[in-house]
Amino acid sequence: MNFKNPFKWWRERKKHKSDLKRTQSMIHMFSHVEKLKKSKMVSWDPRTRRIFIAEPVAVTMLALGAAKWRNFLANINLYQVYQLQQEAWEAFFRKVEIEAVKEARKKYAILPKAEISRIKRAAHDSVDISAIEPPKLTKFEFFILGDSVQDAKKKVVEWVGEFNPETNECVMAEWEDVKVAVERMKAKEAEMREDGGGKSKKTSKKASNGAALAKRLEEEGKK
Repeated sequence: MNFKNPFKWWRERKKHKSDLKRTQSMIHMFSHVEKLKKSKMVSWDPRTRRIFIAEPVAVTMLALGAAKWRNFLANINLYQVYQLQQEAWEAFFRKVEIEAVKEARKKYAILPKAEISRIKRAAHDSVDISAIEPPKLTKFEFFILGDSVQDAKKKVVEWVGEFNPETNECVMAEWEDVKVAVERMKAKEAEMREDGGGKSKKTSKKASNGAALAKRLEEEGKK
């Protein structure tokens, strides 16, 4: 204990305990998401930023309320962001280590394995990981499938939605309703072309969001 400044010691100790508790909570959450992935209850496509969730898990979380459901989506996204961050760190470390060895080879014709290991270790230790830009928290799409997410492309989609972790906004719709909204939108566009343009009737925000999302998914699926 710092007897000269006990209040400072108490604040630092409290902060340390708070940080430790937060870290333990995050480890527990990551472990839970990892178990869901291994049991084929959740999967993630990093290229399209789409999350696939098995219906039993989704129903369980939705039954706990909107706040718990949004928190569940945010945790899955946080886990994926952490994975992407780890990959970015590893790629950056490898790049720095390779560059360090290349520079050393310019000075010395022969480098023993022990020296190469030492150079890599020194280059690794010199990296400031705070300089590596973390992945951005951007909105993503999620799909609720059947009893598992194995072979997600072959599964029947029950629900579709979009979640923004920055604003905590979640938009969801039944897939059948979304497909109907798309067909209506296509019919209106065709009608407008036949009429030579003009104002279309207003649609509800929910229908508009669902139609826009489904149309984007349809376009991306053709790529």
